[in-house]
Amino acid sequence: MTLWGLLFVLVLTMISGARELMTPGAWEKKGATHQLVDEDKTKKLQERKDQLAKLKDALWRYADANAGKFPPSASEPSIAVGVWLVPYPTEARYLYVPGVRGNDKMPLAFEPELFGAERLVLCVDGEIRTMASDEIAKALPAEKR
Repeated sequence: MTLWGLLFVLVLTMISGARELMTPGAWEKKGATHQLVDEDKTKKLQERKDQLAKLKDALWRYADANAGKFPPSASEPSIAVGVWLVPYPTEARYLYVPGVRGNDKMPLAFEPELFGAERLVLCVDGEIRTMASDEIAKALPAEKR
């Protein structure tokens, strides 16, 4: 009976390993088990990243045309209003930090808190990162908090 039990454990382990090999990235570890990745969540995250990348492109085009300076406010008329909107029907806008300089890791624009504690952030160096709300607050200059 013990031998049969060990055999079943071996077979089930082989099946789970084969499952991961046939569908890489489709499973994520949750505690002691694995669950299917929520494809809708992954798709929405990609949409959020794509929209923030559009805002980045618009801000960098503005900076290239204005001696490397970013817009003085989020209401700059030369930047289309549509790129400031987050990609959901909430009509929420990205939060913008005008006049930032120096620290490349400093947030330039970031999502509002409606996306939860983990938000996408466009930093001055052009990288899009995921940061917690408290990390964003710490990274901002004291006068911008």
